[in-house]
Amino acid sequence: QTAYRRIPGPRRQRLHRRAIEVLKAQDPRPLMQIAHHTLALGDREGWLTWAEAAADQAIAVGDSGTATALLHEILAQDRLRGDLRSRAALALARIAAQGVDIANSTRVLTRILGDPQLPVADRGEVHLGLGMLMVGQAGDRAGFREIEKAAGELADRPERAVRAMVALAINERDGAAAQAEEWLDRAEQVLARHPDPTAHAAVRAARLTLLARDGDP
Repeated sequence: QTAYRRIPGPRRQRLHRRAIEVLKAQDPRPLMQIAHHTLALGDREGWLTWAEAAADQAIAVGDSGTATALLHEILAQDRLRGDLRSRAALALARIAAQGVDIANSTRVLTRILGDPQLPVADRGEVHLGLGMLMVGQAGDRAGFREIEKAAGELADRPERAVRAMVALAINERDGAAAQAEEWLDRAEQVLARHPDPTAHAAVRAARLTLLARDGDP
């Protein structure tokens, strides 16, 4: 850091540009490093492009911690384009329950839900991600209310709606267990119209879980 600060500004700019050229030639491209040097050049739009690509790359390899940090940085930007904001919000919603930054993710997702321009299906995704984060990581049962909202908002994304219904079906407390079969029946009705092998397996696993819980031989 001391050496970096002693390099004259124009030379630093040239070095960052050269670093980007070298990094772009690598296979696979180290997207986080490219994003870092792009931001150091003061190119905010370029940084957003590379940062989003780096987050996608991190998600693809299962590095939810890195992806979460990048998505938080993107969503913290002022005057963010609507399309990028929606994509980043959806990506964060889908991985939030796997991350470790529970408080920050909860705050960011809650803030996103305050946007009246958020499309209904996107709102459902965010409700689902927030609910799963609250229930799974924070132990906050209020998350089931968020998941129930998601189930009603995800009609255009049936496999995600089924994910919400399965989560609601395995909620055993506060009298919710009595509605388990109803939620699974609704999920199967959705799957009858929109078959999805993964969602079907989730419903089947939930039914087996309930049978085992009830001691059904």
